[in-house]
Amino acid sequence: MAKLKLEYIWLDGSQPMQGMRSKTKIVDSSKFSGKLEECPIWSFDGSSTEQAPGGSSDCLLKPVALFPDAGRENAFLVMCEVLSSDRTPHPSNGRAQIEDDDNDFWFGFEQEYFLWDMDNNMPFGFPEKGYPTRPQGPYYCSVGAANAFGRNIVEEHLSICLESGLNVEGINAEVAVGQWEFQILRKALNVLEMKFGWHAI
Repeated sequence: MAKLKLEYIWLDGSQPMQGMRSKTKIVDSSKFSGKLEECPIWSFDGSSTEQAPGGSSDCLLKPVALFPDAGRENAFLVMCEVLSSDRTPHPSNGRAQIEDDDNDFWFGFEQEYFLWDMDNNMPFGFPEKGYPTRPQGPYYCSVGAANAFGRNIVEEHLSICLESGLNVEGINAEVAVGQWEFQILRKALNVLEMKFGWHAI
C-alpha cells in the first residue's frame, strides 16, 4: 500500500511578521484520494510557535486549501488555518477575521525576496566584500548574467509553483541585485479540478 505525504503549512504567531511553519503527515493512499475534505484536522505544539503557553500548548491545524506538491513524489501541500484547542479561530488566524459573507473576495499578493549567498552572507550578485557600485536601475526586470542573478533558481521555483496548480500571475527581477518578485492571484482554482480532480476552497 502506497504512502502519501501531506505537508501541513501554517503561519505562526511571531511578531511583527508571522513566520511559516510546516510538518508532514503520512497517510495510506487507501484513505486519501486527493480531496481537501479527506485531510484531517491535526494538532501541533503552539508553545514552540508563539501561539500558546507551555502549560496548555495544543493548537489545531484546519486544512483550507490543497495542492499537489510538485517538489516531492506522492505528496500534497495542505494550506491550513490555526484553531485553538476548542476549535475556535486562534488570535493569530488572520484568515478567520476576513468578513466575506457572499464569498466574492479575490485575493492577490506579490512577494519580494532576496536570494541569499550563504558563503558570502550577502544577496546573490553582491561583491565578496562590500556592495554593488552600480545604481539599482539595471537590475529591474533585467536579463543576462551581468544583471539577473539567480534566474535559474527563480525559474525552477516558478515551474514547481505552476506544476502544483498555484495561480502565479508573473515574476520579475526587482530593483536590487539578487532581488526577485512573484505575484499570485487566489481565485481560478478550477485548474486543479480540471487537471487533477482535486478540490480546494
